[in-house]
Amino acid sequence: MATDLTVDSGGVRIAVGDFGGEVKALILLHGLGGTLLDWTLMAPLLTAQHHVVALDLWGHGESG
Repeated sequence: MATDLTVDSGGVRIAVGDFGGEVKALILLHGLGGTLLDWTLMAPLLTAQHHVVALDLWGHGESG
């Protein structure tokens, strides 16, 4: 389960899902028309070796 966060990037709200983990950071980006929810099944499998974060790119999902 991801922790839902938002960050401000130049006045645009960006939705972020932090799946946790303790080691090297890994940022997951979705494809055209996707959202951070596309990573819901895969991201938890990666947290043993990475701190996993996914985000909605501008104009996708919950991002502005």
